[in-house]
Amino acid sequence: LDQIMKAGAIGALIVISGKIMGKERSRRVKFKDGFIATSGEYAERLVDRAQAQALIKFGIVGVEVRIMKEMPKEFIFEKKIEKGEKGEEGKGVPEENKGGAVGTTEEKAQ
Repeated sequence: LDQIMKAGAIGALIVISGKIMGKERSRRVKFKDGFIATSGEYAERLVDRAQAQALIKFGIVGVEVRIMKEMPKEFIFEKKIEKGEKGEEGKGVPEENKGGAVGTTEEKAQ
């Protein structure tokens, strides 16, 4: 999954279904990273899909991989502001007044 994302994909989804971990009942495990369109025209046009079966000790396991290579031009994502990054939140208030006190201790004593 990390290799897919490092290769430049917008999102990836890996689904493994079948007898996982030797249990008697079958299960489905999903691994997802990034953004994947799941329905509509974008899912048909921009998502590459592949399916395969693997024979393991406990039986046959199905593997499905979906990769979204590029973002639709109509989608707009805003930039996320990280903590510690100075942005809009620090404007308008001087650094010395950010502590909540409106004056120095000398002014309060008088």
